[in-house]
Amino acid sequence: ICKMHRKLKKAKLLLYLQAVLQFQGFIGPIIFIFYTQYMGLSTSEYLVCDSVLFVVMAICEVPSGIIADYIGRKKALIISQVAVGIGMLLLLTVPSFAGAVLVALIFGFFGALESGVSESILYETYEKGNSIEQYEYIQAKAGGVAFIVSIVYAIASGYLVEYKLVLPVILDLVVCIIALLASLMLLEDSKNYDKAEKISLPTKNEINNTIYVVLVVAILLSCSRVMFSFYQPILTEIKLPTVFLGYASAIYSLIAAGSAFLYKKIRGFMSTKGMYALIISLQIIATLGIAFVNNYFVIGFIFVQQVQRGIMGSFLYMQVNRYIDTKSGNRVSLMSIMYCGISVLTGVSLYITSAITNNYGLGLAVVYYAIVINILLMIATTIFLKKENEKKLVKYDAEE
Repeated sequence: ICKMHRKLKKAKLLLYLQAVLQFQGFIGPIIFIFYTQYMGLSTSEYLVCDSVLFVVMAICEVPSGIIADYIGRKKALIISQVAVGIGMLLLLTVPSFAGAVLVALIFGFFGALESGVSESILYETYEKGNSIEQYEYIQAKAGGVAFIVSIVYAIASGYLVEYKLVLPVILDLVVCIIALLASLMLLEDSKNYDKAEKISLPTKNEINNTIYVVLVVAILLSCSRVMFSFYQPILTEIKLPTVFLGYASAIYSLIAAGSAFLYKKIRGFMSTKGMYALIISLQIIATLGIAFVNNYFVIGFIFVQQVQRGIMGSFLYMQVNRYIDTKSGNRVSLMSIMYCGISVLTGVSLYITSAITNNYGLGLAVVYYAIVINILLMIATTIFLKKENEKKLVKYDAEE
């Protein structure tokens, strides 16, 4: 009991540290400015680099998940964190389109190796301690902390980039090093499954049980990421001053933090289907508003998307985990299917919108994207609900 209590305390501390030590926390709010002014990229080249990142991640997601389950999840995480630090160094030393593509390749490959690893270890730690519900609420609260901390990053980055373009990247490199040390000291690999002597693949039944919820979740999370890539170009086009990009990002995070801290209350009186309905409705309103409004009022629809962002992370990750059997030992592999879906959708979306932007302008690209992604979301949701209603899917942690 004491040993498990210590494990849970370390897991909780790591969750909050991860919330504070955010990857690209400083450069994120002004990344468009950094890539265009320091790296020398055009808007379409910036979107191409984002596309390369997610296409590579998509290709590597499932194989890397299988490898992580085989070699050890903590080992996979450490390797990826070291590689990401090297990528941050390259941003400083190779300021060109070729350098940006190289960094995208590194972040894509090793980001795939990292994705789902920490979440899988932490989920199974709390599961073994019979504290899954506690994990969901701690995760939501940590998400709220992350959004608040990102306000500090965002405001600081707006001023730092005005003083010297490379400062945000230097500080992000320091954050990467601290995050690596935190993982080394606090993360304990899960032993809740029998480790195979050879690489094992998820079974057809395991994949069929998760694929339908994964489709819905992948569309929702990829949409949030793609729209984030549009924020800074859109705000730049409506002539928002550079220093205010940091403040705008800070306000986004404040709104997302507020909804994350309210997650427990919202979840308390809403059913699972109600939560899905709320999250999907907010996406439709936000994306269509951002697509069709071309003045300062677009900021209001970005705020709507931040409300959605604050409440959907914890909920969606928990939903996918509930369709995975811990005893199979394939949690990271199966979660990698979700991350692969997110990466494929994000990469393809950014590539297509970069081509449309290059030929017809950003405004038309965003309109087309908003319409298509919401149609896909409606189709995926309908299929998922049909399977649920027919009782063809198994929840290993049935909350309702």
